[in-house]
Amino acid sequence: MYYVSRMHHRSGIVDVCFQFMKILTVCSRYASKELPVKLTCLHKDKKLQCSTISMIDLQNFHRSFYAINDKVKHDAFLLKHVIAVKTKRRRPMNNVNHYKPRAMQMIVLYRVYSRSQKKMIFVSQKCFLQILHIKRYRIENVVKNYYLKGDFPKENRGGDNRSLKYNFIYKNF
Repeated sequence: MYYVSRMHHRSGIVDVCFQFMKILTVCSRYASKELPVKLTCLHKDKKLQCSTISMIDLQNFHRSFYAINDKVKHDAFLLKHVIAVKTKRRRPMNNVNHYKPRAMQMIVLYRVYSRSQKKMIFVSQKCFLQILHIKRYRIENVVKNYYLKGDFPKENRGGDNRSLKYNFIYKNF
């Protein structure tokens, strides 16, 4: 919401303080809320190696994700560390051939880069979400948009409406 200063309320000049507050809220929206904690997931098998990741690697991975407070950069980072594999066979819920209506048509594999081992390590979903402090729906939407629809990550919030409004004039000029 824009607040107009008292001096220039007729001309519509927006107060600088409130513009600054808007920028602060946008930056803090995608900033890290808390630091990573020690993982509760103790997988040690060949596929998932959650217990082999050190705390320093967790902190480095978390820091690299939140280095830039931008949703598009975060989504690109998620796509870099996630692999989507199409499901081979969908199983019915009951004996009747009905499937879950909102079921993902792919399996998502999560990877974390370990600097100490100098390779990407496959981890469980729980472990990946604990490190980055994000919800699984955000990853699902990013993966679904990229792998199924072919859309690159983009920011849907806000924007420069004023220049878009007069964009057709500049093109015709």
